[in-house]
Amino acid sequence: MEIINSLLTLEVGASILMLGALALILRSFRLYLKKSSELQPKLAKVDKELTRLRETIGPKKKTINELNKAISPLREKEQEFDAFFQALRQIELDQEKEEVAEERETSAAIKRNLQRRSMGFGADGN
Repeated sequence: MEIINSLLTLEVGASILMLGALALILRSFRLYLKKSSELQPKLAKVDKELTRLRETIGPKKKTINELNKAISPLREKEQEFDAFFQALRQIELDQEKEEVAEERETSAAIKRNLQRRSMGFGADGN
């Protein structure tokens, strides 16, 4: 009975918990070492690629800035051409509307003349 009581003391329970925690820490550390050895080549590859990208981004930024400067006047011209195009398109639409109205008017006049002839009045309306 004394053996069981001595095993159930606070010190023994705390010692068992500490040993369990230590075993968990050692297990986690071992898994970390295993994973790090697997991931180290991948990390080196990604780091190398990142370095390459950082080195090549400088000239590309310079090229982008130069192209932006070259494009700036063209953007202004684009707005002018767009306004001009819209004005031309509106003129074309107005012209088409006038043509359609003129065709309707001509068609109506021909129809009236045909009706007058069929009624015997003649084409000139007399």
